[in-house]
Amino acid sequence: MTDGRERFDNWAKNYDRSILNPYFNCAHSAIIRALNPKNGMRILDIGCGTGKLLEKIAGIIDSGELVGTDFSEEMIEVARKTRKKEIKFLVSDAMSLDFENESFDAVLNAVSFHHYPEQGRALNEMYRVLKNRGRLYLADHSFDFFPGLAYAMSFAMSFFEGPIKISGKRKMRSMLDRAGFFPLYEKSFGLIGTLYVAEKKGAENG
Repeated sequence: MTDGRERFDNWAKNYDRSILNPYFNCAHSAIIRALNPKNGMRILDIGCGTGKLLEKIAGIIDSGELVGTDFSEEMIEVARKTRKKEIKFLVSDAMSLDFENESFDAVLNAVSFHHYPEQGRALNEMYRVLKNRGRLYLADHSFDFFPGLAYAMSFAMSFFEGPIKISGKRKMRSMLDRAGFFPLYEKSFGLIGTLYVAEKKGAENG
């Protein structure tokens, strides 16, 4: 984890000028359309980077609480300096979130999940901090075409991004189910991205 944190710390100052931004923006648009942000919502963006997604949401709603976390101190520092002051940014690891149970109406995760070494543990944390019937909006590299391609991409991209794990749709569905989520729908974005929308199981759907 230390090497990964240093890599993102070094990337932070130029992150918003990355050649990957068109893909990130596709993920953000897919999440925002699905989320349909409303006043009064308490929203957590895990792996928020420099906070661009939350700033887009802040431009849509007039009230509520927006919180972004990232394990990179430099990413959070850039977010605090460049984004709207009403957005709260915290350094926190996705595998061990610093929030109480059932704290948020929605949890967002945009093109960050493939970096997590313990993906099941991260999903458990997302489930834990969501309120009953709260929703998860997870957008990441994920697809089912060309068997073996996800593994090959994980191997190839690891030379640039460090150890990563790209999961196919079947694997993602299985992990979400094991974490306790009730699947609502999936939507593709970009060429290799999928948005997963799932709900924390309540008495009616559990």
